Amino acid sequence: MTPDKPLKRDDVIYKPLGDENLLVDTTNKKVHSLNVTANFVWNLCDGHHRCRDISQKLAKQFDVKEVDALKDVEGVVAKLQEHSLLKAND
Repeated sequence: MTPDKPLKRDDVIYKPLGDENLLVDTTNKKVHSLNVTANFVWNLCDGHHRCRDISQKLAKQFDVKEVDALKDVEGVVAKLQEHSLLKAND
């Protein structure tokens, strides 16, 4: 289950490098590359935005249907969670 308000871990370092955006997981010593959609979602994983809020912004930014954007957001958040890049929040 994906968190309702995803929140980035404090120790994950975000590195924009030209056309690429990387997440450096200092705890697990791994580097993750983000595509445009994942990068957009990552930047809104602040513990305040709900997945639905993020999907509305994504739909507007990329001119896609909200239902499709919500699927994308939930997929990205699930992957971030799977790779332990998010922390639990209430």
